[in-house]
Amino acid sequence: MSLDTSAEALNLKTSDRIGKAMLASMARWALILGIVGFLGGFVGPIVFTPEANQGPLLGIFITGPLGVVLGAVVGLVIAVRDR
Repeated sequence: MSLDTSAEALNLKTSDRIGKAMLASMARWALILGIVGFLGGFVGPIVFTPEANQGPLLGIFITGPLGVVLGAVVGLVIAVRDR
């Protein structure tokens, strides 16, 4: 059994680095826009209609997840554009 420990085998291939950079960009933007969407959907109904007891559910179930999906798409577009 041979263990290949050459420098070339230990380095990431260029395509792996591009893939990791793309995933990092998608994750970063998904996190940013997910937090913004969640806070807007959670805090907004509390501020504008405090008597609505189900207002924060908007941020939990609608705007937070939509922000994550939109952020992933934005991150993908930015990573492809910068490539």
